[in-house]
Amino acid sequence: SSSQDLDKENGEDFKRNGLRSTAGARLGWSKDLTLNDLPFARWDVDRVAMWLHAVGLSQYVGQCRRWVRNGDQLLKASNHELEKELGMKNHFHRKKLQLALQRYNTKPDPNNKEANIPTAIDLLDHNWVMRWLDDIGLPQYKDSFSEARVDGRMLNYLTVEDLMHLRVTNALHHLSIKSGIQVLRRNGWSQGCLKRRPAPDDGHLENCPEEVCLWTNHRVMEWRRSIDLSEDAPN
Repeated sequence: SSSQDLDKENGEDFKRNGLRSTAGARLGWSKDLTLNDLPFARWDVDRVAMWLHAVGLSQYVGQCRRWVRNGDQLLKASNHELEKELGMKNHFHRKKLQLALQRYNTKPDPNNKEANIPTAIDLLDHNWVMRWLDDIGLPQYKDSFSEARVDGRMLNYLTVEDLMHLRVTNALHHLSIKSGIQVLRRNGWSQGCLKRRPAPDDGHLENCPEEVCLWTNHRVMEWRRSIDLSEDAPN
């Protein structure tokens, strides 16, 4: 607020490197946090709070710092404790947390250095799920999925009851989501498995359902226009 009074000799301190003053707490998170040899149960409250922020539940960081002493306490927390002590009243947030903790609940194998390396599904956060809803042609559910913080792991465990709570009541929309999840499973939860644009060899495809299964809603609409069936595309 008094930058005009700064000693010019100290100007070098403001080079554009390191952390900026406008940076959010996310910059404090590093994937190295999960790649060290320290088991989750032995993480201190600061490390647990940073992890909670990284998995998309930053609104509970304050309560976490107040109640959680270490990672072991969070691993053993019951649904009732999560709701009472962390204020986690949203069913989906509790489910998200418990699914995220699953990978830390197994006893670490000191001989398996890859045990803590994030898998493909771990890399699919709730922001990616918002783009995926566009791909399968159901952007109208973005708000409810975003509020629930649905990520890749939650997609893998979504139930019909979950979809009803997410206000997905249309039977065809249920089928679209179910089929979309099956495609992701078959392709190892790869972020780039779906095809949004025509490929050069599309015109030569014959009897290749495995290729058509990867077409996004946008790609299907482009194909319908190419065969003069665009009039009922809005349906």
